[in-house]
Amino acid sequence: MANYGNRPRDRAATEFLNDCVEQADQIRKEYQPGWDENWGNYRVESTSGFMPNKTYPMASGGKFDVSPINFLKTPESHQGVNTLRALLLSSLFGVRDYVQADPNGPEDVEAAKKVSHLVMYGLERPGNFRTNFETLGDSLIFGLGSYSARWKQDARLVPRRLPVPDPSAPGEFLRNPDTGAIMTVLQNMMAPVFDDPVLETDDLYDTWFDPSANRFDQLKWKIKRFRMRDEELMGLMQDPNWDAEGIAQVLENEKPDSSRAAGPDSRESPKLLTESLTDEDLEDIKEYGYYGGWVFEGTIPSEVAAKIGAIDAQGAVVIRIINGICVQAIQSPQRNGQIQGGLITILPTGRGIYGLSPLTVVRYLQDVSDTQLILTVQALIESVYQNYIIGGELGPTLAKDLERRRPRQAFTLQGDVTQLLPLPKDYTGLNIATGALQLLSQTMRNAMNARDPVQGIQRQTGETTATETQTVAAAALQNTDQLAVLIERDELPVMGKLVNDLFYCNLDDEGKVFRRIGDVGTTAVSYFDIDAVTDISFIGARNLLSRNAKANQFRDFATMLASNPFTAAATDWHALVKRYGEEALDVKGLETLMLTDPEEIIARMQAAGLANTVKQPTGGGAGAGGGSPSKKGRSNPGNGGRTGGTGAQSSGESQ
Repeated sequence: MANYGNRPRDRAATEFLNDCVEQADQIRKEYQPGWDENWGNYRVESTSGFMPNKTYPMASGGKFDVSPINFLKTPESHQGVNTLRALLLSSLFGVRDYVQADPNGPEDVEAAKKVSHLVMYGLERPGNFRTNFETLGDSLIFGLGSYSARWKQDARLVPRRLPVPDPSAPGEFLRNPDTGAIMTVLQNMMAPVFDDPVLETDDLYDTWFDPSANRFDQLKWKIKRFRMRDEELMGLMQDPNWDAEGIAQVLENEKPDSSRAAGPDSRESPKLLTESLTDEDLEDIKEYGYYGGWVFEGTIPSEVAAKIGAIDAQGAVVIRIINGICVQAIQSPQRNGQIQGGLITILPTGRGIYGLSPLTVVRYLQDVSDTQLILTVQALIESVYQNYIIGGELGPTLAKDLERRRPRQAFTLQGDVTQLLPLPKDYTGLNIATGALQLLSQTMRNAMNARDPVQGIQRQTGETTATETQTVAAAALQNTDQLAVLIERDELPVMGKLVNDLFYCNLDDEGKVFRRIGDVGTTAVSYFDIDAVTDISFIGARNLLSRNAKANQFRDFATMLASNPFTAAATDWHALVKRYGEEALDVKGLETLMLTDPEEIIARMQAAGLANTVKQPTGGGAGAGGGSPSKKGRSNPGNGGRTGGTGAQSSGESQ
């Protein structure tokens, strides 16, 4: 058997990761019970390990405590998270250009525009918005959402239609003799299917953070579990950034040494990790090809770096370990030498990296609400099933049958039933229980800033004016807006910089930049534009007007300009219309759709029979674009800049 994990670098790397995870786990394990409860409340699932049997409504197998009724939960936690997430997503990502590069100096203005388009392209790649959706959800459920960023290259064997070369004419292609079209053939070939940055949500149950940090920019390191197929490992043996010798050892050894498994909870690790697994587990792993390990990102002590080798402690590093074997130890590929990822903390406390979840705030209210729901349903069932006083020798048997009876079930008895009297029922408690349940639900919504008007729920009792509803909704939105401000200013800029830096490290020519964003404005994109010294800032929909609001404001502004002869003549109407189309209507490519030559514009209007609606270029006075009467010998903006006469003419007059 190969020398499993006995290289000095393997022992040094594994021991260091063990120490880091154990330190972080001392903090994380205090939060994990709350995570479990919040996760169950969000999924509307009981945390009990019993599986209910729904044969009978009140009992199962004679045990009341495993009745399906006792698995009931109110969906308030689930609904509150979804409401807050929808509001925050709309506020942060509700407009097209929610990322802008803010230049440090005037020389960076044009480059910053191109950086903005490039970063937006990266953030809008398939799957990245879902990452934001999931990470934001984690922050609402667990108090913290974590994500990683990386450059993904994927090439596959895919069908491509290729032109058929003409053997008689080098450089030419065969053409259809009837149509003249180039003849093609469908062939399978290796081609890139993805070559862009990706954002991936970290599973908090498989992630550990530096316990000394209070926020992301203070993190010295982050450790995650990962899984990888054997064919992926074999393919990485040719990559200079991976340890081919270490990978070979991993693939050669069938059974890992559990004593070298990193992490304090290796015995409780998911089965996808090859740590302390049975022989049967290992056979499954061998068949399906999954290996699991640990990845470290961050800074390390100089003495550890010296033992591992090939890395410098002065910068951030990436270390990967599988079964106690170091398969990768490199400097961080991140441009700024930091962790490739970020965090979203919805309610930071300043007492560690983990924030406070809205579900934690209402966890005990959720328990009381669940109990009240169970009691209410039990009361409803009791109102349907009549209680009896039974006397006689068959009393015990009949009592059991009545308790487990189904609707409209009949019983045939032999013997005497001396007494069978219905018991009177008091239903006043049912109304009290229903009212209490509504009160609890309302209290939970208020505590999570997900009040009824925000969720689109109308009050069923009492009269509420439209003003009152708007006031309540505005108060809830204001609280949510503060959460958006925190994320927008302190945490999302990290995401923009990550994407920009990934482009910087992986786009090595102008063509790759140009293919991603095309022509921005009137100048081509240069590779060096992405290296501009810029600050990436996020501007969400909360700070930008909606499209309808913009359209209305543009219309009112244009009306105001046209109402005054002086402002009408001073306005570049062509530029105003272009700005209106781009920003208010989101119309792209207006510079190619709109003419700028006044003579050509008027000629087209004459051809369309609209000559009497505008002044001719040789005349004077205000033209179609509006404008004041011009003085003789002076340039007139209203007629394309030509000198006009002294007289004014309305737009409805002909020349």
